[in-house]
Amino acid sequence: MVVCELCDQVREQVYSCMKRMEGQVPFGDETHLDIKNDQCHDCGVGVGGFHHPGCRNEQCPELWILS
Repeated sequence: MVVCELCDQVREQVYSCMKRMEGQVPFGDETHLDIKNDQCHDCGVGVGGFHHPGCRNEQCPELWILS
């Protein structure tokens, strides 16, 4: 059981992190992932939910990407 340090919820038991950064990309909308199921295999969020901090599958927020 891992508790998210940002939203204080058990990561594996919730649909989405309840705290998020501006520009954060929801699970399922990442350009680098080929989604195989309806939950992130690293942090457990569902499609459309927001990854918990430290998730290895989370895409960098749009505002941090340099063009």
